[in-house]
Parts: sequence; structure tokens; C-alpha cells
Amino acid sequence: MDSSQDAELLAAIKHDLPKFPDQVIETWLLPIASEGYGWPPNQIEQDDWLFVLHAKSLDYWQQTTWALTSTTLELNEFTDLDQKTIVELFQAHVEGKQNAFSAITNGAQRIESAYKFLCQKGVLPVPVVVTETEGGLILTDGNHRVVALTMLRHVFRDDSQQDFFGEQNCRLPEKLQPAWIYTPPSDGDYNPHPFTAASEVTARLMREFADIQPVRKRKPLKVPIRKNKPD
Repeated sequence: MDSSQDAELLAAIKHDLPKFPDQVIETWLLPIASEGYGWPPNQIEQDDWLFVLHAKSLDYWQQTTWALTSTTLELNEFTDLDQKTIVELFQAHVEGKQNAFSAITNGAQRIESAYKFLCQKGVLPVPVVVTETEGGLILTDGNHRVVALTMLRHVFRDDSQQDFFGEQNCRLPEKLQPAWIYTPPSDGDYNPHPFTAASEVTARLMREFADIQPVRKRKPLKVPIRKNKPD
């Protein structure tokens, strides 16, 4: 798609979502619209945008409010479903295991790009998009970036403690990472998969991630007990 078509799509998205931050539109919605999804979405439940917009209508998204913040983005802070997604993306695109996420053709490249940026800068190249629920953070955009972040915090490639993708002497990521947090409209609370503190699902996922590769000795990975507020 040429730049003039991108410009038209960008203008259309901004018109329909005037409260959205420009960065969120340009790094989340515009690339997807440009890939062939187009804009605007049709009936969400029958449209390619179904999963992108979490089955929420344009009216819902038009009423969200936004804030750019810094937060820890630790794996255990996400909902069980999002933790499962992060682990399975790692397994598909770093370990090469076949699962539902293997169909993402550029998954490995996206993880590698974020990983290398984090190695050098210590922060994510672009803020992720999340919302807070009683069940934990829902990761709306940025799965591959969080995979890379979790790898750098917790996983070495092998017993030699060499980093992934040929990187040498990667710095540990900063504790606080950039994130756009959106608040749903008052009548549209979003809590689709409740999180139970130290649930069996969470414990199993964390054990799986710990077993994927040897844990970084500088920062051991432990099965977490979720707290009301991150340390």
C-alpha cells in the first residue's frame, strides 16, 4: 500500500477514534488496516477486526480514555490467557514448536527486532497497549514485545548464558517499561477471564517458561503470588 493510501487510512482512523493517541493509531491500528483489513471495521462480530478490537464496537473504543505510563509488565501481572499467549508465542517463534501461533508469518522477526532493541536500549521500542482488570493486565497490543522483554529478564539461550539472536552482553531491561493504558467506558468494563492469585494455571505457565531454557542467574524466575500493587 502506498503512502497516499496510508495517509487516507490514518485520517479515517483518527476521524473515527478522536480520543486515541496518535502513537497508538500509528503503531497498532494503521499497520493492520494497511495489511488489507481496511477501515472502518464492519460488523465487529463478522469482521477481520474481531480479534484486533477484542470484539468491541467502535462506539466502545470511542469512549475509552488513555494515559501513557511506565509499569513493570512482569509476566505474572497479565491475565492467565495473556500469559498463555506470551508463552506459546515464545514456543512457536523461538523454540520452533507447532501451535496456533505458528501461523503468524513474521512472529520470529518481530520478537527478534524487539529483543535486539531491548538489548541495546533497555526499554521497549514502542509502548504496549494494556488495560487493567481484576484479572490482571489485558495485553491489547504488544505481545511480541512482551515475549522479548520476558526472555531478556528470565531466559538464557543455553548453559553458556549467551543471549538469543547472536546478541552479546545484553543489558537487563529497565524495571519500568512504557505502556499506554486505556480505561473502558463506565458501562463497558472489560474483564473476560478472571485471574485467581497463584492459580494452578499461572503456576503451570510459569513453570513451563522456567523450563524452556535455564533461568538467568542474575534474576531467578519464581512462581509469583499476585499482589494488589506491583512492588
